[in-house]
Amino acid sequence: MQMTVNGKTYSFTDRVRQDDAVRESFFELARQTFGLDFAPWYDFGGWGDNYIPHALLLDGKVVANVSVNTVDFRLDQKSLHLVQLGTVMTHPDHRGQGLSAALMREVLSRWQDRCDGIYLFANGSVLDFYPRFGFVPAQQYAFSAAAKADSAPLPLRPLDPHDPSDKALLGTAFSKGNPYSRFEMKKDTDLFWFYLTGPLCNGAFLLPDGETVLLLEEDGDDLTLYDVLGPAPYSFDEILSAAAKGAEKPVRLGFTPIKDTAVTPDSEHLFVLQGKTNPMADDRLLFPLISMA
Repeated sequence: MQMTVNGKTYSFTDRVRQDDAVRESFFELARQTFGLDFAPWYDFGGWGDNYIPHALLLDGKVVANVSVNTVDFRLDQKSLHLVQLGTVMTHPDHRGQGLSAALMREVLSRWQDRCDGIYLFANGSVLDFYPRFGFVPAQQYAFSAAAKADSAPLPLRPLDPHDPSDKALLGTAFSKGNPYSRFEMKKDTDLFWFYLTGPLCNGAFLLPDGETVLLLEEDGDDLTLYDVLGPAPYSFDEILSAAAKGAEKPVRLGFTPIKDTAVTPDSEHLFVLQGKTNPMADDRLLFPLISMA
């Protein structure tokens, strides 16, 4: 398919993953723009059908992109099929020519009638861009809880997603969901494997029941519990203690907990498409951190 933008003709594709040369060009632009390396994820086999770049090409090279992530969520007992837009990028030599705007219009025309809602996270430099396409700001919330001192916390075994048995265990845990969360991502293993082959490549740990997995990130004194996956036959306090290795410290939560915890407005710039479902409209929720792309 050809698209003409400001008098120049580009090739449009939504089959970046399937084309070796285009995929490598997409990888290079993502590295250059965001410092993101999608290659380990692809090589691992984690990139499936839920993450769909929509790209403009010039001379066979990706010069602009808007990616669609189709994500199924469970909010309490309600299912939501949402589209998250991300990896919005334009090559430096082609900025200011309307390419991102053309792609946004194309993506919305293709997807807005195929989902319950569309949302995205924006950086502070483009907050006036997305309202042009019907997006409005929305507020999500950040949650934290206090881990209590514990002289004998539940031990953790590191998991390696590249080990076949650990990979199978991780996949099974993800399929069982997070029993401590009100709002969780379902089915979309694309984003799950993206995190486990990238930002959380050393962050998966198994609890003694042999089925429950914690996804953790430590940065100095800061501790984030991204997710708890599996049957989890433990109290929430036991989970927090295991995450903190028995120390008394605050734990940032990467999900919306069922149990009441400390809550504050989140600083991320969230936008939702007006006229579609906005799960944040009447509730204090956080999009699960492992669902953010």
